[in-house]
Amino acid sequence: MAVILRSNMPYRGAIADLPPINAPMPADAALYADFLNDLHITAAYRGTEPAQIFDFSGMRERFLRNVDGGYAQAAAGAAGRVEYNAAGQRLGMLLEGSQSQLITAAQRLDLTQAAASGVAVAAGALPTNLWDRWYTLTPSGDAAHDLAFASTASLAANTRRGFAIELKTAGHRYVQLSSGAAGDADDYANFDLQTKAVVSQGPGIVFAAVLPTVDGAICYIQYQSATAAVETPTVSIIATPTSGKQAAATAVSVGAVAARLPKLKTRNSGETARVPPLSPLFNADSVLGDRFNLNGGMQSSDFTFLVRARNSPWVNSFTPTLFGLFVGQAIGTGAALRVGSSGALVLVTRTSGTVAAVQTLAATLPADGITTFAFSKTGNVLRFAIGSETYEGELPQIAGTQPFILSSPVDLEGFDGHLQRIIGWSHGKTLAQLQTLLAEGI
Repeated sequence: MAVILRSNMPYRGAIADLPPINAPMPADAALYADFLNDLHITAAYRGTEPAQIFDFSGMRERFLRNVDGGYAQAAAGAAGRVEYNAAGQRLGMLLEGSQSQLITAAQRLDLTQAAASGVAVAAGALPTNLWDRWYTLTPSGDAAHDLAFASTASLAANTRRGFAIELKTAGHRYVQLSSGAAGDADDYANFDLQTKAVVSQGPGIVFAAVLPTVDGAICYIQYQSATAAVETPTVSIIATPTSGKQAAATAVSVGAVAARLPKLKTRNSGETARVPPLSPLFNADSVLGDRFNLNGGMQSSDFTFLVRARNSPWVNSFTPTLFGLFVGQAIGTGAALRVGSSGALVLVTRTSGTVAAVQTLAATLPADGITTFAFSKTGNVLRFAIGSETYEGELPQIAGTQPFILSSPVDLEGFDGHLQRIIGWSHGKTLAQLQTLLAEGI
């Protein structure tokens, strides 16, 4: 029978029957973090504050989907960044790679700051939070009906870029997202806001998708523009699902559309599609990605981690890192397990900046799916297990390294998704023990 404690009434049961303070953390573990239930445990602490275990650095502000379908703003370095999906399901703590939200803050919060052409932008009712405000885009005249956002990054030709914005129909169903690059007629995709689907796209689009929300959908494109410029990612109101890029239309054939919170992601390395993990190049134009580290008291020379994460709905558009092993924030020497150019996971090492692929796995990360993996370090020996695949080998590059969970000090490598649970040990477990952990689940 369950025991209910009220006020300061004495507990009259057997003390031995009470769960220990570290439950549900295993007895031999050093830490337990559950971002689905706000429970964080160490041998000396049990509570709701993740900063007791983790250090968050290299971050800027983030906008998080809240349980009501709106947004919450987390300041740079904030540890409390739990996010929800459109159905109100708790996803875990948001982690993002670098080059996120390069559109200026004014444009992200106030769409009247963007450049309008053939369209009027009107702010809707002011909600409690400014970032929850919808802006109505109403077309006028027979020219193209476009709203363009200036980015902060100058990009070379044929590099990978991405643009997303939340939209809903307010009187019209078809919209278009594009780079806004002059002279490039191929980098666009068209969306149906009623059916919440991608209906057509130009040959410059690498990937396009829709993420349904309570009020509408988040529309996303990844594209490869042939034009070198500071792009102006653009949302356009179009007349038909097959309209070409920024096509003109009569005002009577189109209607208003509502929009909020645009986001831009860029990659300026010369890669033309999915970026493989074999390039450690630092991009000076990028925004620092999330650094998810253990705080000093939790670090040890040998360690084991069991991790459960939810992948991004667009996991195939960027290249997430499951874990990295590096000395502090240094990027020159270490190792990482992350997605490669084929979409499969690959273990890579870095030695004074020289990158080598050690093992390519058959495993891939399912879009919007759960990934569970375990890894350990004992001296210079790295072991990991994910699904039915494993690795065990001695890597001199990992001497003296610390773990980066779903993150990396390499600025262009990071996880776009949500950390749900993690258990850590201050010793290295065997490969057989890692497999047992996976079988038991988390």
